[in-house]
Amino acid sequence: MATTMTPTGTASSISQPVVHQPQTASGGGPPKGDPPDAGKDFLKTEYTQCIDLVKYYDGRHIDLLKFASGLSAAVPTVVFSFFKLSDAAALGIWNFVTFIALVTAISLLAIFASMVQNRVYFIPPARQANGIRVKLFPSGNDVKNLMYTSTSVPVLDIFSTQTTQMIFVAFQTAVFFGLADYSNRHSVVPSPSLTDSAWLTVKVAGGLMVLAFAYLWFRGRQTADDSINAGIRLRRAKTA
Repeated sequence: MATTMTPTGTASSISQPVVHQPQTASGGGPPKGDPPDAGKDFLKTEYTQCIDLVKYYDGRHIDLLKFASGLSAAVPTVVFSFFKLSDAAALGIWNFVTFIALVTAISLLAIFASMVQNRVYFIPPARQANGIRVKLFPSGNDVKNLMYTSTSVPVLDIFSTQTTQMIFVAFQTAVFFGLADYSNRHSVVPSPSLTDSAWLTVKVAGGLMVLAFAYLWFRGRQTADDSINAGIRLRRAKTA
């Protein structure tokens, strides 16, 4: 506020214009940007979570493989023990083998399907972690990145150890389906052909891998959101 003299000699005040500072929506001072390290902090947290998911799904894949191998190894022991019980038990051994081989084959089929789906869950966090690694280690940085940076890790990778493990479990599943077929025919015919059951084993193993590869190839063409929301959209389309 400035003071001036009037012609009559009295003092008067003249108000000066007031400049208002811009305020944020909350009423507090000028708008402020995010802290400079907020983005990096988020990326570090996201990276840690993705690595944890990668380790979880990789460990789960190994656990499924161990369970399948343990189940396949235990069943022959059970059959041999049943055969050694008595002569009466030996007479009905083939019916027992048919039943337990079929149950084991179905159980291994469920494990195989879980391993295939686990591969689908494994890929998105692996891609995300690689992308964040590229962001945190830009080119020209003093720290040289020696880890993976690909954000297009394939879901279907025939050279992956996980694929090899899936093929192994598929073969185990097929063997028990073949055993169930052979023992079922043996209970009717004294000396059935082993060739037919062997061909059935090959066909089942090949069919399982073809279906698994086709499914992984299809899911690999989808984004993470599409793969999750596909079922939701399908249910909505049916109810519309």
